[in-house]
Amino acid sequence: MAHPVFFDSHIIAEIPEDITGMRILDVGCGHGAVGMLIASYRYQSFNKPPLIIGMDIDLESLKFLREYSGRIYSEVLRADARYLPFRSNSFDITAAIEMIEHVSKDESYTIIKELERVTYGKIIITTPNGFMPGYGHACGWTAKELRKIGFKVYGIGSKLRLRIHNKKIYFLLYLLFTPISYFLPIFSQALIATKLKRYIKV
Repeated sequence: MAHPVFFDSHIIAEIPEDITGMRILDVGCGHGAVGMLIASYRYQSFNKPPLIIGMDIDLESLKFLREYSGRIYSEVLRADARYLPFRSNSFDITAAIEMIEHVSKDESYTIIKELERVTYGKIIITTPNGFMPGYGHACGWTAKELRKIGFKVYGIGSKLRLRIHNKKIYFLLYLLFTPISYFLPIFSQALIATKLKRYIKV
């Protein structure tokens, strides 16, 4: 799913600088924004390249990736995130960026459990802070709920930004409030949640 571009630095900060030989799964990859981030900002050895899989249930997104994205991903496939077609502990890193809010709460719990099953390193999730009407959203998550199931959570931006349409003011408030909402995500616009099952040097 799509995410605001100013989330990029927070997302890429959770991924190791050297991903040589790693196995990475991008669930709900959309048009490949996370794959492009990884390709642009993380070192990949040509001798032992990482396996980066983009996965989505939307056929149009996958068609776009296959036609226009070059080699952002090692492979793209269509699959339901509730039933990931991989063995347990298959990936160093799994990411679900702005996607768990697009299904019911019960289904998003199922997706998170599937991420935990197939990951033996780090899980990275981003989602709005609470329920945000529109945009195809079906549920909302809070920092408290994510912490309750074992995630470390911090915030991005401010809830105040949701009522402001001027892009310059919108971005300025993001810059001003993120240092606060990072540690107090209850006041944030969005949440980044991570769970480390095995230590990975970032």
